Amino acid sequence: MIGSGKIGGNAAGMLLARKIIENSSSGIFSILEPHDSFYIGSDVYYTYLVQNDCWKLRILQKNPDSYFSTAKLLKVKILTGIFPDNTREQFTRMLKYYDQSPIIVRSSSLLEDSFANAFAV
Repeated sequence: MIGSGKIGGNAAGMLLARKIIENSSSGIFSILEPHDSFYIGSDVYYTYLVQNDCWKLRILQKNPDSYFSTAKLLKVKILTGIFPDNTREQFTRMLKYYDQSPIIVRSSSLLEDSFANAFAV
């Protein structure tokens, strides 16, 4: 895991499914490939917003009266911000791990389905 904090529903589901298979008595776990996914904790995003002076703009942008006027500056700050050194180092190690292999980036929001907050009707 890169950073700290929570991970989204899809990432948690992948980890849970792997643990269920690992703990089953079927023996299938022994033929699975080693787990080599990386997860980025939610605190990485929040830290990025705070350290790049985006947090107050993000709060202002939630207000309907200042949504559009704040959005342009927030977009610029988010796109031009930088990650803290330790987070950049973790990203670099992850990229070196995969070397020239293609990687898949999958977004997993904290607002996705979870056991405590299913979106199914």
